[in-house]
Amino acid sequence: MNSRRRLGLSPNIILIGLISFLTDVSSELIFTRMPLFLANVVGAATVVIGLIEGVAESTASLLKLLSGWLSDKLGNRKHLAFAGYALSTLSKPGMLFAGAWGPIMAIRFAERVGKGIRAAPRDALVGDSADDDNRGKAYGFHKAMDTAGAALGLMLAAVNCVLIAVAATRVNPRVGRNGNLLFALFTFIVYYNMVNLGSSRVASGASGFWSFNLALHGGVFAVTSLLLLKKHWNLQLLPSFRRRIPTDSASVAPR
Repeated sequence: MNSRRRLGLSPNIILIGLISFLTDVSSELIFTRMPLFLANVVGAATVVIGLIEGVAESTASLLKLLSGWLSDKLGNRKHLAFAGYALSTLSKPGMLFAGAWGPIMAIRFAERVGKGIRAAPRDALVGDSADDDNRGKAYGFHKAMDTAGAALGLMLAAVNCVLIAVAATRVNPRVGRNGNLLFALFTFIVYYNMVNLGSSRVASGASGFWSFNLALHGGVFAVTSLLLLKKHWNLQLLPSFRRRIPTDSASVAPR
């Protein structure tokens, strides 16, 4: 067991920290912009935005006490923590289809319910996975990963807002064609499978970690930025081979 430890931390603690990091990235990336979406797109009043956040945060706080008691009662912290993370993760894609404040409130409520369910069992699991000499280090590592995920999520949200602003100056983002949605879904599936394939190659040593991630994610970012800039400034990426038809009457020879 000791040979598998890194910096005195067990694999369980490192895995929990990584999960918390990724969960916080996605939460901040999505819900940081939710008030802007509610106010500017849905047209919800300020009191509705406050109600949504108030109900969501109050629910999470109350459920922490219940989930902590339940984890002690059942003696199985892992399943409760997994259920909480799963509920939060599965609720977030619903924002793609939400067009009114009622569904958005339900999604936010479900996401905070997941947080309330997982918080206490997760913290207890961190404590159970650490020995007495490294318990403070374990909690510090988990908190650092949690905070780093939130910070990265905020930065990604800011970048995403800039990219959306570039595109929104040309077209309403809520008005589109079904073909565009299908193309976006297909692109996501390809991208997701490329990530899984790359993870397998990195694990087997066939590809380097940094080289693969730079090539895949950097390439996707570059192509996406180029397409957005093309749309915004009407750039022509490929030469046009259309035959020019003269319109000046002087350039047309008389018959």
